[in-house]
Amino acid sequence: ETEPPKEEETEPPTEEETEPVTEPVTEPTENDTAIENPFTDLPDSHWAKDSILTLYSKGIINGMDEDTVAPDEFVTRAQFVTMLTKAFELKSLAPISAFDDVKTNDWYFKAVMAAYENNIATGYGGKFNPQSLVTRQEMATFAYRAALNGGIKFTLGNVTNFNDHETIANYALEAVYSMRAKG
Repeated sequence: ETEPPKEEETEPPTEEETEPVTEPVTEPTENDTAIENPFTDLPDSHWAKDSILTLYSKGIINGMDEDTVAPDEFVTRAQFVTMLTKAFELKSLAPISAFDDVKTNDWYFKAVMAAYENNIATGYGGKFNPQSLVTRQEMATFAYRAALNGGIKFTLGNVTNFNDHETIANYALEAVYSMRAKG
């Protein structure tokens, strides 16, 4: 079994490189539980039901089709950056792809390019690997960079290492522990 390639390091994004952000995603509230559930595969007892329905109601996620959301399936890199770019309302101005494996007619082209243009995701030596499963450290890094672009401030504070700290890539350490400290 092979490990996914390491995400290239980039400097944290600057506010000059990002478009205005209106409202970051928030935790579900009691009012969010009133959202009608259109998904036949999302039972009331599912641990993520309220979060999924909140993201759906805000247009950040769609179902796999009109009846299913596949709540227990893995997420690809393309799917995750699509969620982030919708959540932070990031747009791409790119007429061509910066990656060999992302074509202008791919459903995720605009999201991947918005993530790239806003220094959220940099790829791997000319490739984005859009169909690869996104790792937890990639999710933390992408979300951290998007949050920084959106003006969210982080304080690292006291870091308590995870049991698997030694497996976290150097590029992701600040993101992982900053996101953890933020809750």
